[in-house]
Amino acid sequence: MREETLLIVGNGVLAGHVLYILSHGTRYKKIVIGSRDIERASRKANTLQQHALNIGYDVDIEAIHLDLDNIHQTAASISKVSPAVIFNTASMQSWWVVTTLPDEVRSKVAETRFGPWLPMHLSPTLSLMEALRQCENDAIVVNAAFPDAVNPVLARNGLGPTVGIGNIANVVPALRLAVAEQLNARVQDVDVRICGHHYVSYRLSRLGHPDGAPVFFHASVNGTDVTGSLDQNAVFRSLTERHRRTGGVEGQPVTASSAVAVLEALQGRTRTLVHAPGPNGLPGGYPVWISKAECEISLPQNISLDEAVSVNETGQIHDGIESIDKHGNVRFAEEQMAAMYDLFGHQCDELRLADVHEVAKDLSGRYQHFLERNGLVH
Repeated sequence: MREETLLIVGNGVLAGHVLYILSHGTRYKKIVIGSRDIERASRKANTLQQHALNIGYDVDIEAIHLDLDNIHQTAASISKVSPAVIFNTASMQSWWVVTTLPDEVRSKVAETRFGPWLPMHLSPTLSLMEALRQCENDAIVVNAAFPDAVNPVLARNGLGPTVGIGNIANVVPALRLAVAEQLNARVQDVDVRICGHHYVSYRLSRLGHPDGAPVFFHASVNGTDVTGSLDQNAVFRSLTERHRRTGGVEGQPVTASSAVAVLEALQGRTRTLVHAPGPNGLPGGYPVWISKAECEISLPQNISLDEAVSVNETGQIHDGIESIDKHGNVRFAEEQMAAMYDLFGHQCDELRLADVHEVAKDLSGRYQHFLERNGLVH
C-alpha cells in the first residue's frame, strides 16, 4: 500500500482543488489529508469521497492530525501513514492573500515583489523536511510553497523537496494554444519548453511579457522546431488577450492541475513531460521528465543546463532575491527589502536557515499589524 499512498499536507484552497481533481480518479489507492484542524479536514475528506461515489469513483480519502509546529508529532504521523509521495501545500501566508487587498494598498505591497516573503513559505516546509528526516521516511516530496526559492535553499542543506508545482507550469497551456493558433496546428501536436522564474510566469500572465527578466522559450510541432517562425511577442501577448485567464484564488484550478500532473506522473511507469519549479533543488522553473523512477530536466539542444540555471538566477533577482549561496543563505535585493521596511518595518537583508522560523514569525506579525493599522481587519 505504501507505494500507492499520497499524503497532502495542508487543507487550504490549493489542497481542496487538487483533492477535487483526484476524486475523479487517481493512480493512488489512498489519499490522506494532514491538517492541524482534524475536524475540518475530516469533513472535507468525507465530502469528496461521497462526491466521488456520486459520479462513479471509489477513492479512499481520510484525514489525520498533523501540526508542523510540532516536528516530533509530524514525524510520528508521517511514519504511521508511510506515504510514497507527500504534497506540501502548507504556508504561513498563501501567495494570493495580498491579491485580496484593496487596489491602492495592493499596488504598494506589490513593490516588495515575491522574494522577500520567502520566510513565510520556507518556515513550514523546513519543519516538514526536518520531520521527514527524523522519521527516516524516503517519500518523494512535491512542494507548492514558493518552490522556485524554497527548494534550492533547502536542497543546499540536504533537505530539498524533489520538485515543485505551478508557477512556470501555469503559462504552458496558454502558450501551446497560442502557438497552435499562430501556425494553424493542432494543439496536441505542439510542444513548448520554457525556462523561467516565478517572476517571469507571473508577469507573462498579467502583462503579456516578462518585464525585463530573461526567459528561454522553445516550441516545436510534431518534433520540428518552429521557434524561429513564430512571432514570440504575439505568443506572449496572447496570455493577456485571447488566452487571458482568471488570476488569484479563482485561478487556482490551473495551479492545481499542474500539481496533479506532477503527482500522477510520479506513479507512472512511463515518463511524462511536465513543467515544474525547483526540480532537484534548482532555482526557478524548467521542463521536466517525471515518472516513478525519475525526475530529469528536459532541455532542447540549444540551451545547456548551466544556461537555464543562469536564466532563473537572473529572474530571481527581479523577484527580490539577490542570491542564494551554497549554504542556502539568502540575500534579498536592496530595493525590495527597502519597500518591506517602509511598509511593515520588516528588515532582513540576509536570511539564514537557522533564523527562518523567527524571521517568518516577525514578518507575519508585522503584516498583521499593517492590516490592522490600515483598517483592513474586521
